[in-house]
Amino acid sequence: LPPSPTGGAGSPLEADPLQVALWERHRIEVPLPCWPAPPGRLVRVSAQLYNRPEEYGLLADALDEELAREHAAAGAAEGAR
Repeated sequence: LPPSPTGGAGSPLEADPLQVALWERHRIEVPLPCWPAPPGRLVRVSAQLYNRPEEYGLLADALDEELAREHAAAGAAEGAR
């Protein structure tokens, strides 16, 4: 994933705002640890037998939507300066 425009989570114990949005808006639970260091991050997907292929498509769609929302918010904040 691209770096978080807001810097992502401030500590390993704090959830990334994108992770929170994925859960609250899409009911998708996926860890987004900082990598290799903040503000970089990655999506840690668990490919298990109980996950169906279409669920990975839903995750991709949700990420597209939330990243667009995140970048629009960052652009609006930058324009307000």
